[in-house]
Amino acid sequence: MLLNLDPVLTGQLLMALDEMGHGDSVVVADAHFPGARLAASAGAVFVDLPTLSTPRVLKAICTVVPPDDLPAPGLDLMVCPDGLLDVQ
Repeated sequence: MLLNLDPVLTGQLLMALDEMGHGDSVVVADAHFPGARLAASAGAVFVDLPTLSTPRVLKAICTVVPPDDLPAPGLDLMVCPDGLLDVQ
């Protein structure tokens, strides 16, 4: 049994994180992002976490996977095209 894990970290999400290597990326997006379609076309894993906010999911992931210290930025933020809404 794994103790003290954030309840957001489902078995499917933990397995996907465990299979990652250095330089691999995680996309944490809202429900309007076409994640299932993009994951299928890229041969990637899609994990749906309905009702959870992106900051909440990111916080949970960071408890078990530290960000890489590669030269590329570890976190990319999107911007709403019309500039009216903040996008995380």
